[in-house]
Amino acid sequence: MSDSERGIVEVGDEMRNHYDVRYMVTSVETGDLGLLVTGRTEEFEKVWAFFPYELVAAEEKEYDWHGWAYKGHATLPCGVVVGYVNFSGLRVPGPRPLVEYDAQFAKTIEAMKSELGEMQSRPTDIRLD
Repeated sequence: MSDSERGIVEVGDEMRNHYDVRYMVTSVETGDLGLLVTGRTEEFEKVWAFFPYELVAAEEKEYDWHGWAYKGHATLPCGVVVGYVNFSGLRVPGPRPLVEYDAQFAKTIEAMKSELGEMQSRPTDIRLD
């Protein structure tokens, strides 16, 4: 496979999460709205996250974000930092089916649009005198 055919994340890549924990990618599923990536840490803990195609990376982990347990960021093998979301933490035995991540992120997009619309339509209290 040439570099032009390589995906942004491939099985065997090493990534880092927002806590700088390194993990090896073991599977990548391509959805309509993002990638479901699973991997294993050096301690062989299973990790997973959904990487929406259009999500800005959060500087800090945000909990209870638009129906997700949390939103965070990870560093791709090329050094680019991207955002991800997840339904749950490590106490759950594995990721949900990819269609559930796509469906929830579709709802998230609508919630963000609504939130942005509310912010833009709010009257301001700025006085120039």
